[in-house]
Amino acid sequence: MARNPIFLKDASGHEYFWGFSAIVLDLPQAIEGAALNHLKSDGYDYQLYCINENNERLVIEGNPNLDLSQAVSIDIRVPNHVWTLAIRPWNPWANLAKAIGVFLLGFLLSLLIWLRYSMIRQREAALASRDMFFSDISHDMRTPLNAIIGFSMLAQKPGLPGPSKDGYIRKIEASAALLLDLINDTLTISRANLGKLQIHEEPVSARKLALSIIDPIRVMAQEKHITVNFAVTGYRPDFIMADQLNVQKIFLNLLNNAVKYTPEDGNIWLTIHFEKQPPDRVAVTAKVRDDGIGIGPEFLEHLYEPFAQERRKGYEGMGSGLGLAIVKQIVDLLGGTIQVESKPDHGTTFTVNLFFCEAERPAKDRLSGPEDLSRLVGCKVLICEDNLLNQEIIAELLKDQGLVVDLAENGKIGVEKFAASAAGEYQAILMDLRMPVMDGYEAVTAIRRLKHPDAAVIPIFALTADAFEGDAQKCMDTGMNGCLTKPVDMKKIMEALYQTL
Repeated sequence: MARNPIFLKDASGHEYFWGFSAIVLDLPQAIEGAALNHLKSDGYDYQLYCINENNERLVIEGNPNLDLSQAVSIDIRVPNHVWTLAIRPWNPWANLAKAIGVFLLGFLLSLLIWLRYSMIRQREAALASRDMFFSDISHDMRTPLNAIIGFSMLAQKPGLPGPSKDGYIRKIEASAALLLDLINDTLTISRANLGKLQIHEEPVSARKLALSIIDPIRVMAQEKHITVNFAVTGYRPDFIMADQLNVQKIFLNLLNNAVKYTPEDGNIWLTIHFEKQPPDRVAVTAKVRDDGIGIGPEFLEHLYEPFAQERRKGYEGMGSGLGLAIVKQIVDLLGGTIQVESKPDHGTTFTVNLFFCEAERPAKDRLSGPEDLSRLVGCKVLICEDNLLNQEIIAELLKDQGLVVDLAENGKIGVEKFAASAAGEYQAILMDLRMPVMDGYEAVTAIRRLKHPDAAVIPIFALTADAFEGDAQKCMDTGMNGCLTKPVDMKKIMEALYQTL
C-alpha cells in the first residue's frame, strides 16, 4: 500500500486539500506489465519511488538501497505525480550463468557425440586393418604351402630318380623355412603392436655376432653372383651386452632385402663402425648399402608399414612386406635410429645407429662345436608329447645324436614314468604344454612336488608351439628350466641339454 496527499485548486485559483491517493501494488502483475516475467523464476528485488517538488527521491515501497543503475524501471502515473517502479533480479549474473551452462552442456554433448563417432570410426578402421592383415598373411602363407604340398606330391611319384627326389625335398625344406619365417615375423609384429616385444640382453661376442650376420648373407648372395663387401672399423670391443636375436633380425632383414633387390653380379656393402664412449658404452654405426633397383620417393613414407611392398616389375612377390616393419620396431625398442637414402635404379643405403655397453667374457660359452656333444651320448630323455608325428620326429632326431629316448603320450603318464624311475635314470625331460588328461604345466608342478631324489633338480624344458613371451615366462614360473619352440630346432635342443647336463 502506498499513499500520497492530493491538493486541488478551486475556481478562484486557491489550492485546497482534496485527500489521499492510494496504490495497492500487485508486484507480480507489475512485473508482467513490464514484460519481466522471466525474473519470477530467478527471484527479484524492487523499489517504488517518486520525486517530490523539492527534487527529492522518496522511497514508497521496496528496498531503499536498490542499485538503480542495473534496474529496469517503469513509470506509474497517478494524479499530480509520477511514481517509478525499479526492478532487478537478485542475481544479475543468473541469466549469463544459464547461458554459459547451456553452452557448456551443448559443447559437452557435442564432444561426447564426436568421441562416440570417432570410436566407431576407429573400430571400423581396426576391423578393416585386421581383415587386411589376415588377407595379406593368408595370401603370403599360401605360396610356401602350395610349394610344400606340390613338391611332396611330386616326390612320391613312382620310379622317381634319387637326385630328383632329393631336389624336391630340398625345395620342401626351403618352403617350410619360408613359412616358418613368415609365422615368426607375424608373431613379432603382433607382440610389438601389443607392447609385448621385450629385450633380453646378455654378454655377446661382437665378432661372433657380426659373423653370424654376414656368413648366411654371403651364401645367399653367391646364388646371384653378388659380391658382399664387409668391413669393421674403429674400436674393437670383445663382448657387448646385447639381445643377439633381435640385433640379428635387424641386419639380416636389411641384408636379405639387399640381396633380393640387387640384380645378378651386383654389390652389397656392410660397414660397421664401433666408437667407444665413456665410461663403458659403445656406439655402433652400421651401413647396409647396395647398388640394386632402389626405392621410389613416393614409397619411402610407407617403407616401415606392415605388408607394404613397392610393386616393381620383375620383383613381385619378393617377401611378405614385414621385414622392414620389424626392423623399425626393434630399432626403436633398442633406443636406436634408422635412416634410409635411396634413388630408383641407383641403390639404397640404410644407416642404423645403436648403443651397447661393454661386457665381461661370460664364464660359460655356448655350444662351440660337434666335439662338445660327446658327453651327451647315452643320456636318457623323457619326452612328454601327445602328437604321434611330433613324437616320431623328436625321438628320431635325438636318437641320431646318440641319446636314449622314452615316450609319454600325456602329462599324467609322464609323471608316473618319472615317479617310477630309479635315481639318475632320466637326465632331462622335454615337455609339451598342451596335452589331454594332464597338460605340461600341471605335469611339471606334479614332478617338482614328488619325493623322488631327482624331482627338484632334473632339467625340464618346454617343447611347445606357444611362442609368445608370456608363455616362456609362465614356463619358468612353473619350474621349468627353459622354453623351446616348435618346429623342432635340434641345435637349440642340444645346446639347452649341453648347458644343463
